[in-house]
Amino acid sequence: MGDPVRPHFPEPEFGVRRLLLLLCLSGCTAKPATPATDSLTRRQKDSILGHSRLPGAAGVNGALRLGDSAAARRAREQAVSGSP
Repeated sequence: MGDPVRPHFPEPEFGVRRLLLLLCLSGCTAKPATPATDSLTRRQKDSILGHSRLPGAAGVNGALRLGDSAAARRAREQAVSGSP
């Protein structure tokens, strides 16, 4: 008689190739056109952190005051020298 009929299974490499193709295509998803922007400025974030009860928060407040003091001093010096 003849050979018994055996079911035809695809080669294992075919499944591996299909899986690799799927993984490659899934990595090519569209990225958002514009990144999400944060509504708070760095200064506002630092101020919120400075008013928290976290360790080192007082140091953040001190650094903010120091920055404000330096900015005020620069503004006074520029006003005296006539520079914009």
